[in-house]
Amino acid sequence: MSEMARVTQAAEYANEHAPSKERVFLDFVEFVGAPGSPQAGKPIFVNPEMVGIVVESESSQPGNEITAIECGGFPVLVAGTVEQVLFALMTSKGQI
Repeated sequence: MSEMARVTQAAEYANEHAPSKERVFLDFVEFVGAPGSPQAGKPIFVNPEMVGIVVESESSQPGNEITAIECGGFPVLVAGTVEQVLFALMTSKGQI
C-alpha cells in the first residue's frame, strides 16, 4: 500500500469515528523531502489547512531550492521554491 493510500485510509477511518465537528481533511498536497532532512527524497503529505509559516532557505545550486514550512507546529523541509510550494498549497492539487 502506498504512503498516500495509508494516509487516506487513516483519514477516512478517523472521519467515520470522529464527532461531526472533528472531521479530518482529505485534501493533501504531496511534496518531496529536501536533501539533508530526515525525510530526504521521501513523499511528504501536507494538509494545507495545517500550514502556518513558509520560508525559503538558501540554495547553493539553482534548481535545488529548499523551502521550510511549519505544519501543525512542526518544521518540515521540502524541495522546491517558495512560489512552487505556495502554488501547490493554494491550489491543493499540485505535486512538486
